[in-house]
Amino acid sequence: MKRLQALGYLGASDLGQAKALAAEATRTPGSFNNEGLLWRSHGEHARARQAFERALALEPRYPSALWNLSEELTTDSPDRADELLLAALEAGLAAGAERALARARAWHEQGELGRSLALLDRALPLRHEDASLWLWRGRFRLEKNLCAPARDDFRQAAKLAPESALVQASLATALACLNDLPGARAALRRSLELDPEQPEVRKFLTTLSP
Repeated sequence: MKRLQALGYLGASDLGQAKALAAEATRTPGSFNNEGLLWRSHGEHARARQAFERALALEPRYPSALWNLSEELTTDSPDRADELLLAALEAGLAAGAERALARARAWHEQGELGRSLALLDRALPLRHEDASLWLWRGRFRLEKNLCAPARDDFRQAAKLAPESALVQASLATALACLNDLPGARAALRRSLELDPEQPEVRKFLTTLSP
């Protein structure tokens, strides 16, 4: 480039621009992702989003950039935010189940129960081995009075986490909703075996006693 400048093909400003373009061409998806995190830490969210987008332009299945951009878009573009989160899960996002559940619970807290369920419906096939996703989808389904689907979710959660007192108590609630009182009592007793210090569960069992 210096030779081109000496020959008059490049001015000083052209040389500076050429150097900038050359430096840009050598950047990696990780460098753009790190830039986005830096902008975010300074509250520069528009610049952060731009950096994450550039990371994804270079590597569309980059889990960290997918997740980071997803987090940036939850307010302005929630549909795309969830699509990016699911893409990150599919691409192998670390702690993906926990992050998907945190997003679903956040939607629920904002009164978006339907969005919570839609996200978990699509996340579960990608993280079907995670008991907490089954548990929370069951709880959200029960909130919509979908007792049989909730029961099925709790049963799957119980297979994955057989020592969870919370799962057993949740299963009992769904069974009671279906008027399966013997099953509900059995689940409550199992919950108390796993954790005897549950006064509310003990009280529930008393109300279901024949």
